[in-house]
Amino acid sequence: MHGIRFSLIMATYGREAEVSAYLESVTTQEIPSTLFEVILVDQNDRIDLGPIIERFRDKLNVVHVKLSEKGASLARNAGLRIARGDLVAFPDDDCEYYPDTLARVLQCSLANPDVDIFHGKIIDRKLGKDVMRPWPNESRTIDIHNSYYFGSAIALFVKQYEGMHFDPQLGPGKRFGGYEDVEFVMRNVRAGRQAMYWPEIHVLHPELNRHVMSESKAFSYGLGFGAICRKHISIPVLYLFSKSIGFHLFHTAKALVSFNWRGLRTGIVAITSRIVGFFSYSSADTIR
Repeated sequence: MHGIRFSLIMATYGREAEVSAYLESVTTQEIPSTLFEVILVDQNDRIDLGPIIERFRDKLNVVHVKLSEKGASLARNAGLRIARGDLVAFPDDDCEYYPDTLARVLQCSLANPDVDIFHGKIIDRKLGKDVMRPWPNESRTIDIHNSYYFGSAIALFVKQYEGMHFDPQLGPGKRFGGYEDVEFVMRNVRAGRQAMYWPEIHVLHPELNRHVMSESKAFSYGLGFGAICRKHISIPVLYLFSKSIGFHLFHTAKALVSFNWRGLRTGIVAITSRIVGFFSYSSADTIR
């Protein structure tokens, strides 16, 4: 093996200890550090990550990119423009890799030369617990029917190709504040790229507590969901959209009859944001 096999593009804002923990986890990889680069796209205006990066200079190839405009998709696109790896990953700035994470991705890639996108499992090995959702224990092909369930950037590893990008209108920091990673997978699958879920690839991420999500953030995420359904409108996607609206309608009605006003408000936000996102998204996708 020679050359850079992986470009690990991390968009970061507002975190220090978590970034340090990720970089520390990358130093433990079973493959040599000469086989990967970490591209840290820094959107901070108050935090100085320089001292943290300096601590890892002798252990890792860290490329530090400053970006003033906010947006996770913009940051990832900036990283993609300079990425040199055969495979590209998009770790969150609060995730960590297990020592065998990159080795397993490389093994999977070499064993499946026709596959372009690999999605792993997000898991807490210490607790023996899946994170974010129950993940299948068997490998499977990712298609337009199930791409919604395998669209977490945290566990995505993609073979580099010309023009790879995230929709700059979507994701944290933008009005349509979520599902940019799902849209990325949907778009690539619809373009004919082969995608595969491989449960032996493991990434660690803290469990999300959606109960403490602010109403504005929940609305922004809902807008993102509506937007991707509009952008990739098709029978499978319309079914997904209808299923989501139906799910939230059921729980909103349940909250109403039980006088659960908080649940009622949460349900209304979920439903209205998805509908507004569906009808307000413009498909003009300018790469930045």
